[in-house]
Amino acid sequence: MVKMVRDTTGRFSERPHYVPDELDRECERIVGSFLRKRHGKVRLPITTDELSILIEQADASLDSSVDLSMYGQDVEGMTVFYPDQGPEVSISERLANDPRRENRLRTTLAHEYGHVHFHRYLWAEKFMTGRLFD
Repeated sequence: MVKMVRDTTGRFSERPHYVPDELDRECERIVGSFLRKRHGKVRLPITTDELSILIEQADASLDSSVDLSMYGQDVEGMTVFYPDQGPEVSISERLANDPRRENRLRTTLAHEYGHVHFHRYLWAEKFMTGRLFD
């Protein structure tokens, strides 16, 4: 079961901590449910397009060709949360426009979906309580 631990980054007072098996089960549940709705069965591997659709179905906007270089040369994806709309996921144009980096693109899409799914409630609580600068 997820437990709350002290957040040392300063963004939150506490953050969720999942044991790996728990995180694996939740991700398998999400992907399995998504693929059964789409195809009537779990058909792996999940495609890059399906990862994008998964993000959008979570009420997040996705821009998969953004210049993120202002945040550092190693930033390939970013998720921003807002108080009055769904999260915004941005993917580096370097990933989207380089077919040789397809696997890295898929990894980044999955990672950003993780932020959308697992962190959304933290931001919602922070926005709701007005504790933006805790």
